[in-house]
Amino acid sequence: MRVRLTEDGSRVYRTTERVPAYSPADEQTGAVRLTGLPDDSGDYTLHVRTEAQAPNTWKTSDLGEQDADCLECLVEIGSHRTDADNTRDEVGLLFTGGEGCGSTATE
Repeated sequence: MRVRLTEDGSRVYRTTERVPAYSPADEQTGAVRLTGLPDDSGDYTLHVRTEAQAPNTWKTSDLGEQDADCLECLVEIGSHRTDADNTRDEVGLLFTGGEGCGSTATE
């Protein structure tokens, strides 16, 4: 997957990570912990896509709209859900407020 973090339109972080998609045979999604993210608060936008997706099809989230002082983000590639339109390369974002923060949101 490719991950970008922007602030006011300028890229402040990017990485490419190998993460296996959900597999019905394995019944689990892959995961990777991102390192090197900014520690300071800011008006960030998160952009995520898989290598299989077209370059302009980023899943984005304006982190400034999340109602929390701090966030933890889980990026899910593929899904165990049985939605008819679910695909192996679907990108889902799950946000939870970190310790001391009281917010949970999904996109």
